[in-house]
Amino acid sequence: MNKIIVGNKLGDVNLEVGEGATTKINFIVGTNKVDEDSVHQEMKKIDLAAKLGVHTITDLSTIRLKQPLWRYVKEKYPHIGVGMNPIYLPFIENKTKVYPDVLLEEIECFILGGGDHMTINFTPRTREELETYSSGRLIPITGRQGGLLAVTMRKHKVDNPYYPILDDIIDLAKEYNTTIHIGSTFRAAGIVEANDRSHLWEVGKQMEMYSFLKENGVLSIVEVMSHYPFHMIAEMIGSIRETHGDYVPFQLLGPVVTDVCGSYDYIASAIGAAEAARFNVGKITTIPANEHKGFPTLDDSERGIMSAKIAVHSGDMARIPDLMEEDRDVLQKRSLIKSCDPEALSRGCDKCGVYCPLVITQRRSSKR
Repeated sequence: MNKIIVGNKLGDVNLEVGEGATTKINFIVGTNKVDEDSVHQEMKKIDLAAKLGVHTITDLSTIRLKQPLWRYVKEKYPHIGVGMNPIYLPFIENKTKVYPDVLLEEIECFILGGGDHMTINFTPRTREELETYSSGRLIPITGRQGGLLAVTMRKHKVDNPYYPILDDIIDLAKEYNTTIHIGSTFRAAGIVEANDRSHLWEVGKQMEMYSFLKENGVLSIVEVMSHYPFHMIAEMIGSIRETHGDYVPFQLLGPVVTDVCGSYDYIASAIGAAEAARFNVGKITTIPANEHKGFPTLDDSERGIMSAKIAVHSGDMARIPDLMEEDRDVLQKRSLIKSCDPEALSRGCDKCGVYCPLVITQRRSSKR
């Protein structure tokens, strides 16, 4: 079986991702304000996510904190993997100019601090590729890291700043067992543009980088889709693996299977996550409620996490039958308590009252 173990050797994370394994859940946090209330709100989300059982947490803060949120996770929940996007703070602090040496310092600080995984957008590599594949779309770029790359490349007339330091990144990632997530600049912003020219070109380049990193002893996971039609999820996963000739681990953002979902993004993404889990995708990132309408609240985050947990459990059961024992346990509790609520303290429920079938059928049976 093809599996990787996510976890910096300086820490305690030992997360199995890959063929035959259960689907792991990634949760996103991040603040864009320095004020204490905003930071504490994100810490509460981390505490909630840990309680609900997520496997990794990615810090996408756009300001530099004295104690980064990913360090808070490391110190309080050392079993949870932490990730980040390296380009954010160098871009912001240097006013859109991303210097490769500064970018490398950011990466080195994260890895030496115990960072377990980081998302790097290796595409587009050149300004020519940027202009070629960002044209002809209603929304050229939807991912934030891709947007920052586009700005720095265009404004300062440079190519992708990751490539001058690629050898150094490989050396660090290999030495400390930090997993590289191969990010996506041209993933679609809506399902109608999924699998267009730009998306498919980038998937090909992502797989070239996946093979390159693997040859150089670096663990990697490929991020290939976010908004994606339901009926095409399995086809895309299977096609990439068939072309590559082996199992490939993915992390999917959702995927969101319809854009006609309003504030119910977490439901649209849970549907996609269940299908992805059924085909052993590897990891999925939760989508909170109101994802496209504002900054996620604690309640939004809880809905996103729980919908993702339910979704991947449902999908995983299709290929790991032993997981159904958890469902059998729920049924046994219902049978014992005589209530549809396995945690109930008394028989029946308010909905059915004295006509609860779990209760009245037992009474009839006991009289015979």
